[in-house]
Amino acid sequence: MPKPHRDISDHRRQEIINHVGKHGIADACEYFGLQEDTIRRYMRGLPISGDTHMSREEDADGVLQYVVTSSDIRTLEELVAYCKIDLTKYKVVKFRCGAWGSAGNANFQTRGTFAPILDTVDIAQLIEDFRAEAAAYAPAYKKIRYSKKETGNMFEVGVPDLHHGQLSWGKETGNKNYDIKISEKLFLSAVDHLAYHAQRYEPEQIVFPIGNDFFNVNSRLKTTAAGTPQDEDCRYQKSFMTGLKMVVTAVDRLALTAPVVVVIVPGNHDLERAFYLGAALECWYRNHATVTVDNSPTFRKYIRWGKGLLGLTHGCDIKVQKLPLLMATEKPRMWADSLYREWHIGHLHHQQVQAWKPSQEENGVRVRILSSLVAPSAWAAQHGYDSLCEAQGFIWNKAKGVEASFAYHPS
Repeated sequence: MPKPHRDISDHRRQEIINHVGKHGIADACEYFGLQEDTIRRYMRGLPISGDTHMSREEDADGVLQYVVTSSDIRTLEELVAYCKIDLTKYKVVKFRCGAWGSAGNANFQTRGTFAPILDTVDIAQLIEDFRAEAAAYAPAYKKIRYSKKETGNMFEVGVPDLHHGQLSWGKETGNKNYDIKISEKLFLSAVDHLAYHAQRYEPEQIVFPIGNDFFNVNSRLKTTAAGTPQDEDCRYQKSFMTGLKMVVTAVDRLALTAPVVVVIVPGNHDLERAFYLGAALECWYRNHATVTVDNSPTFRKYIRWGKGLLGLTHGCDIKVQKLPLLMATEKPRMWADSLYREWHIGHLHHQQVQAWKPSQEENGVRVRILSSLVAPSAWAAQHGYDSLCEAQGFIWNKAKGVEASFAYHPS
């Protein structure tokens, strides 16, 4: 541990400096009984050997800079311990140690720069905000009694790439405006519309993929997970909390019709926030008997329904041509037990269907690239990317695979 600070008084220091000015360093050493290095350090305003001197600066971004002069602090670990820096909240940007003096009277000056680790405190605050919301909501769900009629149908809700939080100005993009309020209205309207058309099929189960770039940005920096800047409508706390409430509202409505399986699908815009959303939903529905949340960290999720096999992934990191074989190798038992196999992906914001046909047509694998409700961003408009705003619903039958599909188009 560094020795305690024991500098001399300003009066005594000035006395030594004045003596040096009149009689020289050699005479001052003899007169005061001090070493020459000590005298010179007093003249430069530095502490004497064994003393510890620290300075601390913080800039507007919260970056800390420490300078410690001591004979005892030489390493990064010693600097961190002496300055009491919490490395769970700060990362080391730069460290340097310099030395001067004689072998018997060596002194060291360590310099360290530490930047705050983004989102460490913010994520904790989000968790606390969620807990407060959950406590106020008190989600003690009553048991829902469903029809016992066996229809063999499953309803899939397809609302990928919502980009909740994106800001688009219609005059700039030549298209529709888009902001957090419009996003919420479109999302809930789409879920209600698709659920209304699914009622006639009396689904026994509902699959609700969430993620798939549900959020437009991944952090407070207003960038995607890869660091690409985005036009964002509001603070990241607000977009997360409103997004959570939107999904809870939608799931509660869907759960009145049939048990709901919420599947979290990571996207390239909201890779981390989608996981946090899934964790929040797991907590929220912990007491709900008929709502389950799949927040497993895998990038590809699978749902088998009778003879149908549904693969869900965002589609940003893998070529479409690889998906059929991946389905067979990653889920060989599900593959063997199924006849109708489809991948439903997002990312490209426009609808497209491709089919791979092995020896028999009924064993083909279809890859559907689903449409999005989001309006074009300024970047998308600049590069000529546009698509029909749409959400899709699918009815899966245990014996027939996808038996019906229907769409929601904003008015």
